[in-house]
Amino acid sequence: MTRRFSVGFSSALLVLALVVVWGIFAPGDARAQHDSSASATSSSLSTPPRNASASEATVESKAALVIDASGSMADADVDGGTRMDAAKQASRDLVNSLPETANLGLLAYGMRESSAPDNRERGCRDIETLVPVGELDKQAMITKIDEMTPSGYTPIGNALRAAAKELGNEGERTIILVSDGIDTCAPPPVCEVAKELANEGIDLTIHTVGFKTDEEARKELECIADAAGGIFMEADDAGSLADSLKFLAQRDASLYKTAGTEFEYSDTPENAKWLGEGRYRTTVTAKVRENPKDAVEQRYFKIAVPKNHNAIISTAVIPKRSTSGRARDVDVEVGRTELINANESCGGVAGGVWSGDGGRSRGNADNTPEAYVRRIEPVREERGCEPHWTVADEIFLTYGASELTYGPQGSGEEAVDVEVVINFEPIPDEAEVADFAAPEQPMDSEDQLDFNGAQEIHGGSSFANAVEVEPGAYKDAIVPGEYRFYKIPVEYGQRPVINYRTGVAERETGESLNANLYSPFRATLDTDLALFATSYTAEGAVAGDTVNFRNREDGSTGKQIANAGYYYVGLAMDQGEGEELMGVEQPFEIAFAVDGQTTNGPEWRPTDEDGPEPSDTPPSTRSSEEPEATESETTQAESEESDTPETGDGGSGSRGMLTAAIGIGIVVLLAAIAVAVAVLRRR
Repeated sequence: MTRRFSVGFSSALLVLALVVVWGIFAPGDARAQHDSSASATSSSLSTPPRNASASEATVESKAALVIDASGSMADADVDGGTRMDAAKQASRDLVNSLPETANLGLLAYGMRESSAPDNRERGCRDIETLVPVGELDKQAMITKIDEMTPSGYTPIGNALRAAAKELGNEGERTIILVSDGIDTCAPPPVCEVAKELANEGIDLTIHTVGFKTDEEARKELECIADAAGGIFMEADDAGSLADSLKFLAQRDASLYKTAGTEFEYSDTPENAKWLGEGRYRTTVTAKVRENPKDAVEQRYFKIAVPKNHNAIISTAVIPKRSTSGRARDVDVEVGRTELINANESCGGVAGGVWSGDGGRSRGNADNTPEAYVRRIEPVREERGCEPHWTVADEIFLTYGASELTYGPQGSGEEAVDVEVVINFEPIPDEAEVADFAAPEQPMDSEDQLDFNGAQEIHGGSSFANAVEVEPGAYKDAIVPGEYRFYKIPVEYGQRPVINYRTGVAERETGESLNANLYSPFRATLDTDLALFATSYTAEGAVAGDTVNFRNREDGSTGKQIANAGYYYVGLAMDQGEGEELMGVEQPFEIAFAVDGQTTNGPEWRPTDEDGPEPSDTPPSTRSSEEPEATESETTQAESEESDTPETGDGGSGSRGMLTAAIGIGIVVLLAAIAVAVAVLRRR
């Protein structure tokens, strides 16, 4: 069913125009929610491909504002002018509110020809592109708006076709139509035209604003919006029309997209699935923990750590958001838990297990997700630790003092997305480590990076689609409730440095832009907060220490910066409060540098690939240098795991067993061939 909103005419017109404009210049959908009770239908967001480079990560969104200039727009408005005067003022307000990066065009119908009965044929072709779709020239756009005069027919269907043609066939495309009456040039029926255009591409959306419309006109405009996945709004005066256009010109937030092989936590350790190396994702229902001492439900999976490897496990939680970017102001956290080994002395902090602080992801987006990172490091053989580990996660919600209602119906629970990344790090021998460079002293300050010559870029919305960048300066934009992610390769002996700055705040109230620097395992290394202001710019910087394998000799702090690989930068913008417009883009600049000369270190790098399918059987933990297990050893190992169901689905455990069987078969075959050759020679 089409969504209807009752607002003033100018507000409606301005909102519609803004939707179009924002949809044009901003990557992402142009459909945002007006409030928590009204949901907008959105087309799919355009996002850069996985592991895209900066040069590849470009998205073009365009919008066309279509204004009714038919004879009825000469009727008087409540403010003393005409309806056309109100439409002009609302359109000017819209244009002035948009950033100059917007891609917007302007069309009008009914301007040139009269509405005389004998002029219908010419009047129904009276559609003019006043400003072609392109980067916004505010003065040129306002000049053309001022030239509009009401005169003729209402060829809505033909105007929609003209606007769609002007927008082209690629990218995110939005039409915002403002009209005070019905189509006077049908056939074809205008709803059929809207359906036709919508079926030509999934990235075209049509929003409509009814200005002082009667019931028949309202139904027609509703039908257009419904057919093309848009929103219908009503406006009664210039102010409400302007508000409507501003609202509709917003774009949807690029929501966080979890990545990885799907899995499910188990409620018990015994039934937990085995996960291999790589990325995994799931969704769980998290419940409120009001008191830190309250018990929290534990969820489980298992891993088999290969011999002579460390295990690094990262768990991040991401709160659900609407396409507008809004989320309830809650904390989603992963609590500190122990890892479980068959040898009880190996669990917890003793036995080579190290856990970082509990991860936290704020519902209000003022921070990008903070992962909970745990490490399982080799333990002396005499401790007798098993390679098989059970991992427990506690995922729960906490609320501020002002947040007293839980869930949509006060249920005290909420669905959240979860990403788990598992890495198995080979351990170099002592001789290799001795040859690695000694750790350097941390640098005290960040570099002052140059923003000159900044390139256009569209950052990813998550770790998985973070855009790879090279050292240099870039220009991007963000809306409230949204994330931007980038990644840069950092080698041993180097450190990442990031500077960023904002322009003047695009919204009336200043918001916060928070930047986080992450390790290859998604551990948070540094944060900084820059404040938007209404009249001045703000700058911030984050930097890591020099990457060195031997940093781990400095305990848990050093482990965070002890691996070369991709280092991530995530930016988030606070969603604000109340009924403020959400989808207003805030431009910013960001510069990257990699300091230092490369030194030697292990060749291994953390994975950014999906993990194998979860399995009911444990994978092999033998190193590649070890001989395959004998039949008796294999039987014994299977017996030891008899408490685990062996109904595997061909996952990593099954593949390990298959590999062992194939290896044994090859050995037997070679032996048979050797025997046969010897027998033949004797003959």
